[in-house]
Amino acid sequence: VKQHFLLGAGQDGWLEMVFGIGVLIGSLLLGVWGGVKSKSVTSLLGLIGIGFGISLVGIAPANLYQLALVGLAIAGFTMPFTNGSIGAIMQTTIAPEMQGRVMSLLNTGATAMSPIGLMIIGPLADVIGVRFPFLLSGLVTLALGVFSFMVPPLMNIEEDGARRRTATDGAVVATASAGEE
Repeated sequence: VKQHFLLGAGQDGWLEMVFGIGVLIGSLLLGVWGGVKSKSVTSLLGLIGIGFGISLVGIAPANLYQLALVGLAIAGFTMPFTNGSIGAIMQTTIAPEMQGRVMSLLNTGATAMSPIGLMIIGPLADVIGVRFPFLLSGLVTLALGVFSFMVPPLMNIEEDGARRRTATDGAVVATASAGEE
């Protein structure tokens, strides 16, 4: 904010605030609405929204700080659609005794990406500016969201999980019945 927009801490705070407000509103909407029928589709639409919003931040010229505000509000608003849907998918497709391990691993990996990303992007941004890294990460995120619609295992994860649960439940019932004889 200081280097690109030539603004101060107050404007940096506004960027953080609109992102947070976006997350709050998106979370409330997802909680009330629940997303589209497919959690995979809801998640990928959220990912596309995050990519679009971050791309707007990346293209915002120094005289258009408001575009960065809109971009972060969009990214914040759509983030719960991705994260909330991924959590719901994990809860319905991963065996209950494995959920804690899988979610811990996912959270650890996601948390580890922040300092690693900052170690790479920080020095790079000093050389090329902050716009390009925002634009690049936004476009990559957007492309991942779009192209993920073409990956059958991602699009079918809920149905595959339901089939596995049904098969497992049937095996448990059959085992229990066999034990009663």
